[in-house]
Amino acid sequence: MIALSEYGLLEKYMAFALIPILIAYQLGQYSERKFKNE
Repeated sequence: MIALSEYGLLEKYMAFALIPILIAYQLGQYSERKFKNE
Protein backbone atom coordinates (compact mmCIF):
# COMPACT_ATOMS: atom_id res chain seq x y z
CA MET A 1 0.00 0.00 0.00
CA ILE A 2 2.73 2.47 0.97
CA ALA A 3 4.85 1.42 -2.02
CA LEU A 4 1.85 1.97 -4.31
CA SER A 5 1.22 5.50 -3.02
CA GLU A 6 4.93 6.28 -3.29
CA TYR A 7 4.90 5.03 -6.88
CA GLY A 8 1.88 7.24 -7.60
CA LEU A 9 3.66 10.24 -6.12
CA LEU A 10 6.78 9.43 -8.13
CA GLU A 11 4.67 9.19 -11.28
CA LYS A 12 3.12 12.62 -10.59
CA TYR A 13 6.55 14.09 -9.82
CA MET A 14 7.96 12.63 -13.05
CA ALA A 15 5.12 14.19 -15.05
CA PHE A 16 5.72 17.58 -13.40
CA ALA A 17 9.48 17.25 -14.00
CA LEU A 18 9.03 16.19 -17.64
CA ILE A 19 6.72 19.05 -18.66
CA PRO A 20 9.33 21.86 -18.25
CA ILE A 21 11.99 19.63 -19.84
CA LEU A 22 9.77 19.05 -22.87
CA ILE A 23 8.97 22.77 -23.15
CA ALA A 24 12.67 23.67 -22.90
CA TYR A 25 13.47 21.04 -25.55
CA GLN A 26 10.80 22.39 -27.90
CA LEU A 27 12.06 25.96 -27.41
CA GLY A 28 15.62 24.78 -28.05
CA GLN A 29 14.61 23.06 -31.29
CA TYR A 30 12.62 26.12 -32.40
CA SER A 31 15.41 28.63 -31.71
CA GLU A 32 17.96 26.31 -33.35
CA ARG A 33 15.87 26.16 -36.52
CA LYS A 34 15.28 29.91 -36.46
CA PHE A 35 18.99 30.71 -36.17
CA LYS A 36 19.90 28.23 -38.92
CA ASN A 37 17.48 29.91 -41.34
CA GLU A 38 18.89 33.40 -40.77
